[in-house]
Formats: sequence, C-alpha cells, structure tokens
Amino acid sequence: MKKLLSITTIFLILYACSVRPPHNASIRLVIEKQKSLNKTVWGDTTDSLGEINCIGVFVSYPPDELTPAGVCEDASGSLVSTPVLAVGTIPFNYNQPSVLNVNLMAGKNRKFELIGFETHLSACPPFFGIDDYMKINSAPLMILTTLVQDIPAGESTLDLNGSFASKRLIEKCGGNLFNWPVPAVNKGIFIGGNFTSVSSQTHPGMAQIGLIDGNLIPTLDATVSGTVETMDYDPVNKILYIGGSFTSVKGVARNKLAAVNIETGVVTGFAPSADADVYSIKVVENGTKLIAGGAFSNIGGGTRPNLAKLNTIDGSLDVTFNATVAGVVNSVSVVNDKVFFGGAFTTVGGDPNYPYIASVSLLNGSLNSSFMPMVDNTVLAVLTPPAPIGSEVVYLGGDFTTLDSVSRTRLALVNGISGVVNPAFSASASAVSGTVRALALNPANSTLYVGGYFSLVGGASRNQLAAVHSLTGLLMPFNPNVTGTAMGVTSMVFKPELGVLYIAGDFTDVGGIPREKVAAILTKDGAVLNTFSPQVGSGMVKTIIVP
Repeated sequence: MKKLLSITTIFLILYACSVRPPHNASIRLVIEKQKSLNKTVWGDTTDSLGEINCIGVFVSYPPDELTPAGVCEDASGSLVSTPVLAVGTIPFNYNQPSVLNVNLMAGKNRKFELIGFETHLSACPPFFGIDDYMKINSAPLMILTTLVQDIPAGESTLDLNGSFASKRLIEKCGGNLFNWPVPAVNKGIFIGGNFTSVSSQTHPGMAQIGLIDGNLIPTLDATVSGTVETMDYDPVNKILYIGGSFTSVKGVARNKLAAVNIETGVVTGFAPSADADVYSIKVVENGTKLIAGGAFSNIGGGTRPNLAKLNTIDGSLDVTFNATVAGVVNSVSVVNDKVFFGGAFTTVGGDPNYPYIASVSLLNGSLNSSFMPMVDNTVLAVLTPPAPIGSEVVYLGGDFTTLDSVSRTRLALVNGISGVVNPAFSASASAVSGTVRALALNPANSTLYVGGYFSLVGGASRNQLAAVHSLTGLLMPFNPNVTGTAMGVTSMVFKPELGVLYIAGDFTDVGGIPREKVAAILTKDGAVLNTFSPQVGSGMVKTIIVP
C-alpha cells in the first residue's frame, strides 16, 4: 500500500510539473524588420496604413498548461487562441533591432505573436488592450509574425523577425483579439462632483469611467449624497478616498470623508466625520495616513481647524500632528515629509507671516518657518513634484498678484525651502488673466499645464487651459481652447504613457468639439481624444484622478 501511494505521489508531482512549469526562463527578445523588405509602410492593397511605430509581444502557452477561454479565426483561417499573455511593448525601430527583456515559464511550444500598430500618442505603453488602441489609432492592428518556440530554463535570446504579412483580424474577431490580464494599465478614471448621472445611468457624485472611451464602468457603484470635492487613491490597498460636503456613501453614513474599496465596492471603516467641508486630501505614509484640508474645525474625534492628519484604518485623528490654521485650506501637496497647503487662511499657528500658503512637517505639523512666500491673495492649487530633499520646488496657482512684493499674476514657482520666488520663471510670460484652479506637470518635457477660468496667458489667447515651460514660465503652443462657465477647468491629471491630459470642470466644449465636464486631450498638439466622450448629467465634475 505504501509503495502504491509513493508511486501515485511521484506521478502526481510529475504531472503537476508537466502542467505548470516553473517561471524560470529569462528571455531577451530581439525584434527587427525583415532584411529583405525595404518598405516601412506596409499592408495589403485594401489597407490604409501609416508607419508602424510600436510593437507588442504576446505569448500563448499549450492548452495542457493554460486552457484557452476561446478561439478566434483570422482572415487566412488560422486560429488565434486565448488566453494570450501580454509580455510588453516597445517602440519599433526600422534601422536597428529593438530589445525586450521578459520572464516566462520555461517549457515547450510557446507561441509568440508579434503585433504592430501605429500610435498617435507620445509613447509606446508598456502594456495595452487591443480594443483601446484600435479606437485611438486610425490604422487596424496587424500580426507581423507568429513563431512557435521551446523555451529552456535559464537565460536565452530569441529572434523575432518583423515580416510584413498583413492579416486582418479585427473584423473576424469583432475587434477583440485576445483575452489577457493587463496589470500595467488601469483602465478606469475616477470622477467626483455634484453630477447626477453618467452614460444615462443614475450615478450621483462619484463614478468610474473608461480610460479610452469615457463610458461608465458599473463595478464602482457608490452613490454619494452630496458633492465630492477631492479624491486620492491608495494603489497598494486599492482604496479610493473622497472628501467633500456629502453625508453618506452607498447608504452608509459618512460626513465629508469616506473610503471605498474599488475591487469590492465596500465602504471601509474610515469615518473621520468632519463637521464641515473637505476640499483636498492626500494619502501618505504607505496608505496608513491621510492629510485632509478644508473648512472644518472638528474631525476624527478631535479639534483640528482646517488641516488634519488621520489614521486610514478608522479615520481617527493622528494626535501627534497639530497645525492650527485660521481659514479654509483649498489645496494640499506632500513631498519629502513636508506638507505644503494653500487656501484662504490668514495665519498658521497664530503667526500672520504665513497667509494663503504655508508648509508644515508631515510628522507633527510643526511650521516650516523658513518657507515664507507672503502671498497677497488666495492660493487654490499647490503642486510639488518629486525632488531630492533640500531642493523642493512649489508651483502655486490662484487669485494672487504678488509674492513678497514680487509681481506674479496667479501663477508662480517658488523655492520649497525659503519660499523665495524663482526669478527664472517669467512673471510677464506666465501672467494669467483669471483664476487658476488646477496644475499638472509633465517633467519629461518640462511642461506645466495650467487650468482654471481665464482667457489670456502671457498676453496670448488661452481659454481655461494652457501650457507653460515649467522652468521659464514661457507660453507653449498647446492651445485646446476650452469653453465653459465661471469655474472652467477645476481638476486635471496627466497620463504620461498615453500622452493624454484628462481635465474636469464645468466646460461645454474643447476645440469646438462638444465635451461637457470631462475631456481627454492629446498633449502633443492639444487635440481632443475623439474616442473619449463621457456623458455626464447635470451638475459638474470637480475632481478627477487616474490611478
């Protein structure tokens, strides 16, 4: 009997190993154009294609390892099976090989599919969904080549040749070639405000919409009884935090602050119960704490006027943090254990030398007294890009006209240690004719996006949205021409891998194209992303984040 059990055990172990090989293969994929072909524009005579500038590599395993969820036929009758795993994409260079390093399961009969597409975006994303990029780009996706290869354990190199054999899969497969996990791209955008519906479905206050098409994603069904003014996201624990003037979320009593698990839709135990509106929040310390700014006096079971630090597990007050702020806090930003905040306040810790903008320690709320910009009016937007400790910079937007008697009209760049105005950031070139409410940065090309309700920047026509050089303040050609009412653009976020700037507010059109309350703009030329067309009901969108 023992002998029989031993044989059975060995058999099961061998079978398991044959079915699930270990992840122990490191592959260097070398991708290049077939040398015998000189043309860089390819496709059959029925295709209208431009140059392929992005390549995706996909691997499918034998059915005895990963059972296909279904199959799809291409135009030639060949089968393309699912699931297929996206292992990465890289820019395609016609003059020299492109190299992609991946880790795969070692084993036999791995099927490599090389997909090419023409992207109109500024970057070739690390992973992508076929459906999404079909909608963005005019050209259909093409299979360049297919190769079946055994992959040994250890390290090896595999040559994938980009032959230009055009195969139309889009029509045959209904526009959805593969069904794979796409971990690197979150396809949902979170919007908050006082709107009533999205995609003709009742969805007051908060919703998740598609990254590419803007359609409602129904999985986040969180009805908010009031207005959402601000949001932040904890990617580790998949928790979305919201602040505003609401009293309940999904029927659960939550005053002004709440948290929702985006995977389960459950309202968490985070319940600080602020006694007045919350306008800005930031998740800090690896998701264990949250900084909140607003118009409240009592929050988390204690007294903390307008600025507080909370424990995310239950919303209780972090009593070690105590910064007494006399007036409303509208915007909060955190960098290097420093909290920078702006608003309509007049004193911090009773000191009148810190009106409208100040900085305190993230640890205990003590005033960073050296940071003293001395702004003359309300600060509504504060942006602190990542920087080495001691070299912080702070971008400010609002209704001010001077900082410590230095002229800066509603937009400024200051030193994060001293608060001194950066003289290289031109006062005249960056002068904004109306209120600045939102800022976003693209550090890769030194671009600062400026949103609000204005018509001129640096004396040139720019309606509600503009771009200036982040170091000099000089106006850039980017000019989407946003049209709206007295709030204009209230929130925005830049998605670098897509080259897209998402904006929210109470506008009605962008570049003459109807886009109410939410829009996606290609940063390379300021054109609207045509596929992104959310249908948001009455009210407005006040805040937007893209995890």
